[in-house]
Amino acid sequence: MTFQSFSVGYRLPPRELFDWSLTNATQATVPNPEYIARWIRLFEIDPALFHWFLEPKVPITIAAVYVVSVLYLNRFNEGRQNRPWNIAKTSTFKTLVLCHNIFLALFSGLIFYATCHILWNCWPRKTEPNILAHVADSLCRISGPVRPALTQESWTSEDQSLHIPLQRVWDNGYAYFCWLFYISKFYETVDTMIILAKGKKSSVLQTYHHAGVMLCMWSGARYMASPAIVGVVLNSGIHTCMYSYYALTSLKIPLPGALKQTLTSLQIAQFLVGGAMGLGYLFVEYDAPVYRSANNTTASASAFKDSMGKFDYHLSTTGNFKDQIASDLQRETEVQRVPCLQDSGQSFPVFITVLYLLPLIYLFVSFFRRSYLKRVKLSPK
Repeated sequence: MTFQSFSVGYRLPPRELFDWSLTNATQATVPNPEYIARWIRLFEIDPALFHWFLEPKVPITIAAVYVVSVLYLNRFNEGRQNRPWNIAKTSTFKTLVLCHNIFLALFSGLIFYATCHILWNCWPRKTEPNILAHVADSLCRISGPVRPALTQESWTSEDQSLHIPLQRVWDNGYAYFCWLFYISKFYETVDTMIILAKGKKSSVLQTYHHAGVMLCMWSGARYMASPAIVGVVLNSGIHTCMYSYYALTSLKIPLPGALKQTLTSLQIAQFLVGGAMGLGYLFVEYDAPVYRSANNTTASASAFKDSMGKFDYHLSTTGNFKDQIASDLQRETEVQRVPCLQDSGQSFPVFITVLYLLPLIYLFVSFFRRSYLKRVKLSPK
Protein backbone atom coordinates (compact mmCIF):
# COMPACT_ATOMS: atom_id res chain seq x y z
CA MET A 1 0.00 0.00 0.00
CA THR A 2 1.24 3.51 -0.84
CA PHE A 3 -0.11 6.82 0.31
CA GLN A 4 -1.24 9.32 -2.28
CA SER A 5 0.70 12.53 -2.77
CA PHE A 6 0.50 15.01 0.10
CA SER A 7 0.35 18.68 -0.84
CA VAL A 8 0.34 22.17 0.70
CA GLY A 9 -2.32 24.80 0.04
CA TYR A 10 -3.99 27.96 1.31
CA ARG A 11 -7.34 28.76 2.89
CA LEU A 12 -9.00 31.43 4.98
CA PRO A 13 -7.95 31.24 8.66
CA PRO A 14 -10.18 28.90 10.73
CA ARG A 15 -12.54 30.59 13.18
CA GLU A 16 -10.86 29.05 16.23
CA LEU A 17 -7.72 31.10 15.55
CA PHE A 18 -9.67 34.22 16.57
CA ASP A 19 -10.63 32.97 20.04
CA TRP A 20 -9.12 35.81 22.07
CA SER A 21 -9.94 34.14 25.39
CA LEU A 22 -6.94 31.83 24.81
CA THR A 23 -8.59 29.26 27.08
CA ASN A 24 -7.50 26.33 24.92
CA ALA A 25 -4.10 27.75 23.98
CA THR A 26 -1.12 25.46 24.46
CA GLN A 27 1.35 26.73 27.06
CA ALA A 28 5.12 26.60 26.70
CA THR A 29 6.94 23.55 28.03
CA VAL A 30 10.29 23.70 29.83
CA PRO A 31 13.28 22.93 27.55
CA ASN A 32 14.80 19.50 28.02
CA PRO A 33 18.58 19.92 28.52
CA GLU A 34 19.21 16.45 27.05
CA TYR A 35 18.58 17.77 23.56
CA ILE A 36 20.82 20.85 23.81
CA ALA A 37 24.51 20.37 23.04
CA ARG A 38 26.66 21.15 26.07
CA TRP A 39 29.05 23.34 24.10
CA ILE A 40 26.20 25.63 23.07
CA ARG A 41 24.21 25.56 26.33
CA LEU A 42 24.99 28.66 28.39
CA PHE A 43 23.39 27.51 31.65
CA GLU A 44 20.48 25.47 32.96
CA ILE A 45 17.11 27.21 33.18
CA ASP A 46 15.18 26.66 36.38
CA PRO A 47 11.62 25.51 35.46
CA ALA A 48 10.00 27.87 37.99
CA LEU A 49 11.98 30.81 36.61
CA PHE A 50 11.12 29.76 33.06
CA HIS A 51 7.38 29.86 33.74
CA TRP A 52 7.52 32.97 35.94
CA PHE A 53 9.04 35.12 33.20
CA LEU A 54 6.32 33.92 30.82
CA GLU A 55 3.56 35.28 33.07
CA PRO A 56 1.82 38.24 31.33
CA LYS A 57 2.49 40.57 34.26
CA VAL A 58 6.27 40.37 33.77
CA PRO A 59 6.67 41.92 30.27
CA ILE A 60 3.77 44.32 30.85
CA THR A 61 5.27 45.61 34.12
CA ILE A 62 8.81 45.89 32.77
CA ALA A 63 7.63 47.62 29.57
CA ALA A 64 5.53 50.10 31.59
CA VAL A 65 8.39 50.89 33.98
CA TYR A 66 10.72 51.32 31.01
CA VAL A 67 8.44 53.77 29.20
CA VAL A 68 7.73 55.85 32.33
CA SER A 69 11.44 55.98 33.18
CA VAL A 70 12.36 57.10 29.67
CA LEU A 71 9.74 59.86 29.68
CA TYR A 72 11.02 61.12 33.04
CA LEU A 73 14.69 61.01 32.02
CA ASN A 74 13.94 62.75 28.72
CA ARG A 75 12.48 65.67 30.67
CA PHE A 76 15.41 65.48 33.11
CA ASN A 77 17.91 65.78 30.25
CA GLU A 78 15.93 68.59 28.69
CA GLY A 79 16.13 70.52 31.94
CA ARG A 80 19.92 70.13 31.88
CA GLN A 81 20.14 71.41 28.28
CA ASN A 82 20.92 67.85 27.19
CA ARG A 83 24.41 67.87 28.69
CA PRO A 84 26.06 64.44 29.11
CA TRP A 85 25.98 62.94 32.57
CA ASN A 86 29.26 62.93 34.44
CA ILE A 87 29.53 59.16 34.20
CA ALA A 88 29.34 59.34 30.39
CA LYS A 89 32.61 61.31 30.34
CA THR A 90 34.61 58.56 32.05
CA SER A 91 36.71 55.85 30.39
CA THR A 92 34.85 53.25 32.45
CA PHE A 93 31.59 54.19 30.78
CA LYS A 94 33.12 53.89 27.31
CA THR A 95 34.55 50.48 28.21
CA LEU A 96 31.17 49.31 29.48
CA VAL A 97 29.48 50.50 26.27
CA LEU A 98 32.01 48.54 24.21
CA CYS A 99 31.49 45.40 26.31
CA HIS A 100 27.71 45.83 25.99
CA ASN A 101 27.89 45.95 22.19
CA ILE A 102 30.32 43.03 21.95
CA PHE A 103 28.18 40.92 24.27
CA LEU A 104 24.97 41.53 22.29
CA ALA A 105 26.78 40.91 18.99
CA LEU A 106 28.07 37.55 20.23
CA PHE A 107 24.80 36.64 21.94
CA SER A 108 22.72 37.48 18.84
CA GLY A 109 25.13 35.47 16.70
CA LEU A 110 24.72 32.49 19.04
CA ILE A 111 20.92 32.69 18.88
CA PHE A 112 21.02 32.97 15.07
CA TYR A 113 23.37 30.01 14.68
CA ALA A 114 21.61 27.84 17.25
CA THR A 115 18.13 28.44 15.78
CA CYS A 116 19.31 27.75 12.22
CA HIS A 117 21.14 24.63 13.44
CA ILE A 118 18.01 23.33 15.17
CA LEU A 119 15.88 24.01 12.07
CA TRP A 120 18.43 22.14 9.95
CA ASN A 121 18.31 19.13 12.28
CA CYS A 122 14.53 18.98 11.97
CA TRP A 123 14.42 19.74 8.25
CA PRO A 124 13.42 16.84 5.94
CA ARG A 125 15.81 15.79 3.21
CA LYS A 126 15.18 16.48 -0.46
CA THR A 127 14.95 12.76 -1.22
CA GLU A 128 12.06 12.16 1.17
CA PRO A 129 8.60 11.61 -0.32
CA ASN A 130 6.01 14.37 0.03
CA ILE A 131 8.75 16.87 0.82
CA LEU A 132 6.46 19.93 0.87
CA ALA A 133 4.08 18.34 3.37
CA HIS A 134 7.05 17.37 5.55
CA VAL A 135 8.41 20.93 5.43
CA ALA A 136 5.01 22.40 6.30
CA ASP A 137 4.62 19.91 9.16
CA SER A 138 8.09 20.76 10.51
CA LEU A 139 7.49 24.53 10.42
CA CYS A 140 3.89 24.45 11.63
CA ARG A 141 4.07 21.80 14.39
CA ILE A 142 7.10 22.81 16.42
CA SER A 143 6.20 20.83 19.56
CA GLY A 144 4.90 17.38 20.36
CA PRO A 145 5.62 13.97 18.82
CA VAL A 146 6.91 13.70 15.26
CA ARG A 147 4.68 12.34 12.51
CA PRO A 148 5.72 9.10 10.84
CA ALA A 149 6.97 9.14 7.27
CA LEU A 150 4.20 9.63 4.74
CA THR A 151 4.73 6.43 2.74
CA GLN A 152 4.70 2.82 3.85
CA GLU A 153 7.90 2.19 1.90
CA SER A 154 9.67 4.56 4.26
CA TRP A 155 9.12 2.07 7.07
CA THR A 156 9.40 -1.24 5.22
CA SER A 157 12.54 -0.27 3.31
CA GLU A 158 15.92 -1.30 4.70
CA ASP A 159 17.38 2.05 3.64
CA GLN A 160 18.66 3.56 6.87
CA SER A 161 19.45 6.94 5.32
CA LEU A 162 15.92 8.30 5.70
CA HIS A 163 16.04 11.43 7.84
CA ILE A 164 13.26 11.24 10.44
CA PRO A 165 13.80 13.89 13.17
CA LEU A 166 13.62 12.56 16.71
CA GLN A 167 12.06 15.74 18.12
CA ARG A 168 10.17 18.78 16.98
CA VAL A 169 11.89 22.17 16.74
CA TRP A 170 10.74 23.33 20.19
CA ASP A 171 11.80 20.08 21.85
CA ASN A 172 15.08 19.97 19.93
CA GLY A 173 16.48 23.02 21.74
CA TYR A 174 14.54 25.95 20.31
CA ALA A 175 12.63 26.30 23.61
CA TYR A 176 15.90 27.12 25.35
CA PHE A 177 17.09 29.76 22.88
CA CYS A 178 13.65 31.28 22.28
CA TRP A 179 13.30 31.90 26.02
CA LEU A 180 16.81 33.38 26.26
CA PHE A 181 16.14 35.66 23.29
CA TYR A 182 12.92 36.83 24.96
CA ILE A 183 14.79 37.61 28.20
CA SER A 184 17.46 39.50 26.26
CA LYS A 185 14.82 42.03 25.17
CA PHE A 186 14.73 43.32 28.75
CA TYR A 187 18.51 43.74 28.77
CA GLU A 188 18.50 45.54 25.40
CA THR A 189 16.91 48.55 27.10
CA VAL A 190 20.47 49.36 28.18
CA ASP A 191 20.75 50.85 24.66
CA THR A 192 18.31 53.54 25.74
CA MET A 193 20.11 54.13 29.03
CA ILE A 194 23.35 54.74 27.11
CA ILE A 195 21.62 57.33 24.92
CA LEU A 196 20.15 59.07 27.96
CA ALA A 197 23.47 59.06 29.82
CA LYS A 198 25.01 60.89 26.86
CA GLY A 199 22.45 63.63 27.44
CA LYS A 200 20.47 62.79 24.32
CA LYS A 201 16.74 62.26 23.99
CA SER A 202 15.30 58.79 23.53
CA SER A 203 13.11 59.11 20.45
CA VAL A 204 9.60 57.73 20.09
CA LEU A 205 11.06 55.12 17.72
CA GLN A 206 13.66 54.00 20.27
CA THR A 207 11.19 53.80 23.16
CA TYR A 208 8.36 52.17 21.22
CA HIS A 209 10.71 49.65 19.62
CA HIS A 210 12.12 48.31 22.89
CA ALA A 211 8.82 48.28 24.78
CA GLY A 212 6.83 46.60 22.02
CA VAL A 213 9.33 43.86 21.22
CA MET A 214 9.12 42.62 24.81
CA LEU A 215 5.42 41.81 24.36
CA CYS A 216 5.91 40.27 20.92
CA MET A 217 8.67 37.92 22.06
CA TRP A 218 6.73 37.09 25.21
CA SER A 219 3.66 35.98 23.24
CA GLY A 220 5.74 33.88 20.86
CA ALA A 221 7.59 32.13 23.70
CA ARG A 222 4.59 31.64 26.00
CA TYR A 223 2.44 29.95 23.36
CA MET A 224 5.22 28.16 21.46
CA ALA A 225 4.10 29.98 18.32
CA SER A 226 5.71 28.60 15.17
CA PRO A 227 5.62 32.00 13.34
CA ALA A 228 7.91 33.40 16.05
CA ILE A 229 10.77 31.36 14.58
CA VAL A 230 10.82 33.73 11.61
CA GLY A 231 11.19 36.73 13.90
CA VAL A 232 13.92 35.11 15.99
CA VAL A 233 16.02 34.18 12.95
CA LEU A 234 15.65 37.56 11.23
CA ASN A 235 16.02 39.68 14.35
CA SER A 236 19.03 37.80 15.73
CA GLY A 237 20.74 37.95 12.35
CA ILE A 238 20.21 41.71 11.98
CA HIS A 239 21.24 42.33 15.59
CA THR A 240 24.48 40.41 15.05
CA CYS A 241 25.40 42.85 12.27
CA MET A 242 24.04 45.91 14.08
CA TYR A 243 25.84 45.40 17.41
CA SER A 244 29.03 44.43 15.58
CA TYR A 245 28.82 47.82 13.85
CA TYR A 246 28.27 49.58 17.18
CA ALA A 247 31.23 47.74 18.72
CA LEU A 248 33.50 48.80 15.86
CA THR A 249 32.38 52.42 16.10
CA SER A 250 33.02 52.29 19.88
CA LEU A 251 36.61 51.34 19.02
CA LYS A 252 36.82 54.39 16.70
CA ILE A 253 37.37 52.14 13.69
CA PRO A 254 36.49 54.05 10.49
CA LEU A 255 33.61 52.47 8.58
CA PRO A 256 31.94 53.37 5.26
CA GLY A 257 29.20 55.95 5.68
CA ALA A 258 26.79 53.86 3.63
CA LEU A 259 27.04 50.97 6.10
CA LYS A 260 24.74 52.56 8.69
CA GLN A 261 22.18 53.33 5.99
CA THR A 262 22.37 49.70 4.83
CA LEU A 263 21.75 48.44 8.36
CA THR A 264 18.67 50.67 8.69
CA SER A 265 17.40 49.35 5.34
CA LEU A 266 17.92 45.78 6.52
CA GLN A 267 15.98 46.51 9.70
CA ILE A 268 13.02 47.81 7.69
CA ALA A 269 13.29 44.80 5.36
CA GLN A 270 13.19 42.36 8.29
CA PHE A 271 9.98 43.93 9.57
CA LEU A 272 8.31 43.71 6.16
CA VAL A 273 9.48 40.15 5.42
CA GLY A 274 8.86 38.89 8.96
CA GLY A 275 5.38 40.41 9.12
CA ALA A 276 4.41 38.99 5.73
CA MET A 277 5.70 35.51 6.57
CA GLY A 278 3.99 35.59 9.97
CA LEU A 279 0.66 36.46 8.35
CA GLY A 280 1.22 33.67 5.84
CA TYR A 281 1.07 31.11 8.66
CA LEU A 282 -2.61 32.00 9.15
CA PHE A 283 -3.52 30.86 5.65
CA VAL A 284 -1.37 27.75 5.15
CA GLU A 285 -2.86 24.26 5.28
CA TYR A 286 -1.40 20.91 4.32
CA ASP A 287 -2.33 17.25 3.95
CA ALA A 288 -1.90 14.97 6.95
CA PRO A 289 -2.71 11.26 7.39
CA VAL A 290 -5.94 10.20 9.08
CA TYR A 291 -6.06 6.57 10.18
CA ARG A 292 -9.21 4.43 10.19
CA SER A 293 -9.22 1.83 12.95
CA ALA A 294 -10.47 -1.72 12.74
CA ASN A 295 -13.99 -0.76 13.89
CA ASN A 296 -14.15 1.67 10.94
CA THR A 297 -13.97 4.81 13.08
CA THR A 298 -11.71 7.59 11.88
CA ALA A 299 -9.08 8.97 14.22
CA SER A 300 -8.05 12.55 13.67
CA ALA A 301 -4.48 13.41 12.72
CA SER A 302 -3.97 15.11 16.07
CA ALA A 303 -5.24 12.07 17.94
CA PHE A 304 -2.85 9.84 16.07
CA LYS A 305 -0.04 12.29 16.73
CA ASP A 306 -0.80 12.16 20.44
CA SER A 307 -0.65 8.37 20.37
CA MET A 308 2.82 8.63 18.86
CA GLY A 309 4.07 9.93 22.18
CA LYS A 310 3.78 6.42 23.62
CA PHE A 311 6.60 5.17 21.40
CA ASP A 312 10.31 5.44 22.08
CA TYR A 313 11.97 7.70 19.51
CA HIS A 314 15.57 6.86 20.40
CA LEU A 315 17.65 5.26 17.69
CA SER A 316 18.41 2.26 19.89
CA THR A 317 14.77 1.14 19.60
CA THR A 318 13.99 2.11 16.01
CA GLY A 319 13.35 -1.52 15.12
CA ASN A 320 10.35 -1.89 17.45
CA PHE A 321 9.21 1.61 16.57
CA LYS A 322 9.18 0.81 12.84
CA ASP A 323 7.29 -2.42 13.44
CA GLN A 324 4.56 -0.52 15.30
CA ILE A 325 4.28 2.13 12.61
CA ALA A 326 4.21 -0.46 9.84
CA SER A 327 1.32 -2.15 11.66
CA ASP A 328 -0.56 1.17 11.91
CA LEU A 329 -0.02 1.85 8.24
CA GLN A 330 -1.84 -1.36 7.29
CA ARG A 331 -5.08 0.36 8.31
CA GLU A 332 -7.13 2.15 5.70
CA THR A 333 -5.70 5.63 5.40
CA GLU A 334 -7.31 8.87 4.34
CA VAL A 335 -5.94 12.36 3.78
CA GLN A 336 -7.15 15.36 5.69
CA ARG A 337 -6.25 19.02 5.24
CA VAL A 338 -5.13 20.56 8.52
CA PRO A 339 -4.40 24.25 9.24
CA CYS A 340 -0.83 25.27 9.95
CA LEU A 341 -1.76 26.97 13.24
CA GLN A 342 -3.62 24.79 15.73
CA ASP A 343 -5.23 27.26 18.13
CA SER A 344 -5.51 30.92 19.10
CA GLY A 345 -2.33 30.66 21.15
CA GLN A 346 -0.48 30.14 17.87
CA SER A 347 -2.24 33.00 16.06
CA PHE A 348 -2.26 35.52 18.94
CA PRO A 349 1.47 36.38 18.57
CA VAL A 350 0.92 36.97 14.85
CA PHE A 351 -1.77 39.59 15.46
CA ILE A 352 0.20 41.20 18.30
CA THR A 353 3.33 41.40 16.15
CA VAL A 354 1.55 42.81 13.09
CA LEU A 355 -0.14 45.51 15.19
CA TYR A 356 3.27 46.34 16.65
CA LEU A 357 5.03 46.36 13.26
CA LEU A 358 2.67 48.77 11.47
CA PRO A 359 3.62 51.87 13.55
CA LEU A 360 7.22 50.62 13.83
CA ILE A 361 7.69 50.44 10.06
CA TYR A 362 6.26 53.95 9.73
CA LEU A 363 8.65 55.28 12.39
CA PHE A 364 11.65 53.56 10.80
CA VAL A 365 10.80 54.82 7.31
CA SER A 366 10.38 58.35 8.68
CA PHE A 367 13.76 58.05 10.42
CA PHE A 368 15.33 56.78 7.19
CA ARG A 369 13.97 59.71 5.19
CA ARG A 370 15.11 62.29 7.77
CA SER A 371 18.55 60.77 8.29
CA TYR A 372 19.55 59.83 4.76
CA LEU A 373 17.26 61.06 1.98
CA LYS A 374 16.83 64.68 3.15
CA ARG A 375 20.49 64.86 4.05
CA VAL A 376 21.41 63.92 0.49
CA LYS A 377 19.06 66.58 -0.94
CA LEU A 378 20.54 69.29 1.30
CA SER A 379 24.17 68.38 0.62
CA PRO A 380 26.02 70.67 -1.83
CA LYS A 381 26.52 69.37 -5.35
